[in-house]
Amino acid sequence: YAVAALPSASMRERAKFIPLRLSYEDRKILRLAEGALTVCDYTGRVDALPPQGQAGVPGSAPRWQARRKQRQVENICALLSGIVTALDYDQGAALLESREYSEYRSFFRHFFEIVRRYKIMNPEKMRSSYGKLLFLLQDANSDEVRELLGFNVVAPVKTVHSLLAKAKRLEMLDNPVLEAAS
Repeated sequence: YAVAALPSASMRERAKFIPLRLSYEDRKILRLAEGALTVCDYTGRVDALPPQGQAGVPGSAPRWQARRKQRQVENICALLSGIVTALDYDQGAALLESREYSEYRSFFRHFFEIVRRYKIMNPEKMRSSYGKLLFLLQDANSDEVRELLGFNVVAPVKTVHSLLAKAKRLEMLDNPVLEAAS
């Protein structure tokens, strides 16, 4: 259906799903994210199958699942540490020593939100690396890993609606001229 045929009330609804454009600072972080995800072999390391011949051995499944969980934690922590180190070597070294990932909670949430927002706006970009990111975020959001990190790495995607709501300017979406402008 045509955009012009939608009532103005739907503009508020549509704004909930329109991501904000990336700022210059966001784009710098995005370039780091693209590089980190390109060299990251998260899915290859974490989702490796159990050794040949052990798949049907009684008692091997719990051991394999425990090793898989260990690899998840190791690889997620390695990626997070690498991201901080790439931005600031001294902070990265301090993070590697302290292992206090929750101190960087807002940065990591913002980091992953930028990548998700970019992918929504550019579905043809980052095809393989975005898949890695989704598996990583899914695993990082498990109860065990979230408890270890001390926070949830997934943040809501910033949208036109969230920006206008924060600024208390949602009435802008009711302007009838907005239909023609969009």
